[in-house]
Amino acid sequence: MNEIVHFKENTSEKSSSKLSHETLELNKTFKPIPTFRWIATTLLVLIAIAVMVRLGIWQLDRLEKRREFNAHVITQINQPMLDVNTVINPNKLVNMEYRQAQVIGEYDHSLEIALRNQYWNNQWGVHLITPMKISGSNSFILVDRGWIPAEEYQKGDWSKFSEAGTVKVKGLFSNITNEE
Repeated sequence: MNEIVHFKENTSEKSSSKLSHETLELNKTFKPIPTFRWIATTLLVLIAIAVMVRLGIWQLDRLEKRREFNAHVITQINQPMLDVNTVINPNKLVNMEYRQAQVIGEYDHSLEIALRNQYWNNQWGVHLITPMKISGSNSFILVDRGWIPAEEYQKGDWSKFSEAGTVKVKGLFSNITNEE
């Protein structure tokens, strides 16, 4: 099916027109027939292009949502410190995440829990989460009192980390919600 055509260069006009005519005829008759492999490869490339474009759009959507979230966090951090003791209705705390807060109250160490598998400076340990009864109310708030090494956690006696009496705690407010 493939023909090799040799042309001898001739400067005469008669042979030059014949050469273009023969070249034209050759181009008209040559029609590549797509093979299955060519079709499959082309379809695969087109699908890959479509997937890559969609992934790029997805990344741009994520970027926009991340920027909105970061703007929200910066707005909350720049708000004045929230005094949790003055908040009468705990439902008002729902939209206060990432806001600086302070609270005065007493820890209830009998209900203290450990958030396991926490790392600090490449060392395994736990975070102590302690409920605090807010002064002047019957409400409690959970306070992450910080990280302790695994050796201390495994002993089971965390009393040396206890703080007795009324304490004032400052930190960032974080919501724990049960969305059903």
